[in-house]
Amino acid sequence: MKISCIVIGLCACSAISFTSLARAGEAETSLTFVKGLGINANFGQMVRFGAVRMQTYRNVVCIVGSSDAKQLVEQELLPAIAKYQPQWDKNLAAVWMQLLTEVEMQSLLDLKRQSPYVSKYQVAGPKAGAAMMSSSSDILQNALSEGMNRAWSKASAEHSVNPAVPCKS
Repeated sequence: MKISCIVIGLCACSAISFTSLARAGEAETSLTFVKGLGINANFGQMVRFGAVRMQTYRNVVCIVGSSDAKQLVEQELLPAIAKYQPQWDKNLAAVWMQLLTEVEMQSLLDLKRQSPYVSKYQVAGPKAGAAMMSSSSDILQNALSEGMNRAWSKASAEHSVNPAVPCKS
């Protein structure tokens, strides 16, 4: 009886290990898929898009001027984008892993527009976007906050800030 319990336990552990290895392989394929098709490239664009709509950006413009503000903000966003990009990519890969199989992702990677799964990929796109909004908006917010806080700190440290004087931009 003891031996059969041990054998059953070992088989269960082996099945769990095999499943974990299979999921790890699928996760790796999904991450390669996300990077290979450039699906992850919009992260930096979204951070920049959010930055120019912030009051902090307008305050930086007031202090250093429009051209210098653009340059300073870009300079300070780059490290934040680099810091958070891997987590963004991982979350994006996890989302796509729920929407496409490993075979479908590999086909899209290999065959691009000739893949028989192109239409499934296109239909899944809005679902991936919605899932990323709910699962990863904090990553976007963190990158944006860090970059803009650094830009504000640099702008206000290098130039005198008088809150009583309104901006004339």
